Amino acid sequence: LPHGRTCLNKLVPECCTSKHSSKNNIAGSISVTIKGKIILPADKDITFPEDSFLHVSCLDISLADAPSIKLGSDIVDVSNKSSKELRYTVTAIMPSRLGDVSMDATINVGWKRDPNGDDWIKKGDYHSDTNHLLKVKEGVTEYELDIAVVQYNH
Repeated sequence: LPHGRTCLNKLVPECCTSKHSSKNNIAGSISVTIKGKIILPADKDITFPEDSFLHVSCLDISLADAPSIKLGSDIVDVSNKSSKELRYTVTAIMPSRLGDVSMDATINVGWKRDPNGDDWIKKGDYHSDTNHLLKVKEGVTEYELDIAVVQYNH
């Protein structure tokens, strides 16, 4: 059996679940910074309750029929913050080969996920339900990309 965590039905290897994994830092790779806003649906203007957390990941999705690989991630405490002021910064290690890279976001509203648990989203949370592709360019180390999220109602 493969080891790792499942994210959006894709297995993420344990070696890639930390913010900065030395196993991702392969020869020829480059460290990049991605910043942006989290955009909630237009009809949503809320202040998040205590114990609310934004999880943002940078994922290599270039290999068809293979799990995505986490290149970088960040967790932001958004307790008592307005939905209109959510920003993120992720440092990611980009491989030397340029492939498809996507940004992914989830906001856990009023609960803190167990990093070793299986629960990553609950009804009422917010998540990105589409790929937010990052146009990676050789030699570029700073990017800006906003991520739209929708409310999870399952």
